[in-house]
Amino acid sequence: MNSQAQSIAGIMVRELTTLKKEIEAYPSDADLWRVPPGISNSAGTLALHLAGNLSHFVGAILGGGGYLRQRDGEFSARDVSRVELVRLVDETIAAVERTFRNIGPAELA
Repeated sequence: MNSQAQSIAGIMVRELTTLKKEIEAYPSDADLWRVPPGISNSAGTLALHLAGNLSHFVGAILGGGGYLRQRDGEFSARDVSRVELVRLVDETIAAVERTFRNIGPAELA
């Protein structure tokens, strides 16, 4: 892995790991899906959207993986458990690591 790819992957993995900790910190699964006044989306929705976006672009487009995005589902799903959200983030981390481990300078540019 070249140093630029390693840096990008490192930042993404760091932030996705932080996202996992934030998901796990919610007192209950239901709290992930509450939308406070003045906020457009719940934390659960944002986590699904972020995992879907990165799995699609980094994993499938850049990395050539087989992920099929269901963007509408990212915004319509409710009551996905913290365990399931963490599993999705773990899959996204794996896709990021796999992609940037195998990406060449030309693709990165």
